[in-house]
Amino acid sequence: EAVIQQLAPGYLRLADGLEALKPQCIEGGACKTEEGKAYYQALMTFKTGSSRSAEEMIAMLDEALDENDKEWNRLMDQDGALPTKTAVTKLGTRDPYAIAETLKTSIQQDFPTVETGGYQIFNVNEQVEDNGTGGVYYQYNNQIYLTKPDEKTDGELFLTLAHEGFPGHLYQFNYHNQHHPYAKLRQKLSFEGYTEGWATYAEQYSAKYAQDSERKRVFMANESSGFDLLAARIDLGVNYEGWGKEQIKSLLRKYDYVVDEETVSFYWNQAVSAPGDSLSYAIGYLEIMELQGYAKAELGEAYTDMEFHRAVRSEERRVGKEC
Repeated sequence: EAVIQQLAPGYLRLADGLEALKPQCIEGGACKTEEGKAYYQALMTFKTGSSRSAEEMIAMLDEALDENDKEWNRLMDQDGALPTKTAVTKLGTRDPYAIAETLKTSIQQDFPTVETGGYQIFNVNEQVEDNGTGGVYYQYNNQIYLTKPDEKTDGELFLTLAHEGFPGHLYQFNYHNQHHPYAKLRQKLSFEGYTEGWATYAEQYSAKYAQDSERKRVFMANESSGFDLLAARIDLGVNYEGWGKEQIKSLLRKYDYVVDEETVSFYWNQAVSAPGDSLSYAIGYLEIMELQGYAKAELGEAYTDMEFHRAVRSEERRVGKEC
């Protein structure tokens, strides 16, 4: 009754109001609006938790994209069939629960143990599946929702479950709830750069559990991270630098991505409709990678992934301030 009498009419009024505002809309990103650039800079800091300026983030992403492209080309020179090979995994199954359980077991060699209890996996309802995300994790009931899983390759499905499940969000939030002294308070706060940065890091790291060779592992992680870096660079381009669709096309061509109207419109709409969202993933991920590089340099042979992951999970309040 509440949905029919209150919620639905409210949405209809909202739709009418937004429709009336269309003539006032400005084509372009946040920087095209009055004080939009200042707003975006504040949003950028909130979304990432990073103290870096927009120019520093742009330089960081440009460097990461260049390195990603070099690695992609190096691997493709060695084996041009890698995109096809990494579209499948060594598991030989597409069952989401089987994949999640394999990840849950496999990560024990590299990540501290945590009790996660029962969890459920569903498909996103078809009425809202065009939401631009590969999946969603709900921490309050330990549920993962997959977006259009039948349209994903085996590799994409695996990495989505790594991002949303183990060792991504499901692992992340359960570890936090068991080890953080202010877990209940932390659940009400938002640290998107740290939250999504960790899940993106976990996604790339988990390629090792999906493939049976180092070359395929590196390629799978490289290809996945490239999309996140690209989306973040376009976000800054559109909302901070004032890019139009032609600049998006130029960036796609530079790194040999598909350049068609559907792809360009996807990145454009993502940037103008949700400014800063892509930065949470890419900048958060790069900040964690920088921390890992620092740890390896300082610890030398004493460094292990297990202890790095333990430190990041145990010191999340400090890391949250850094990334």
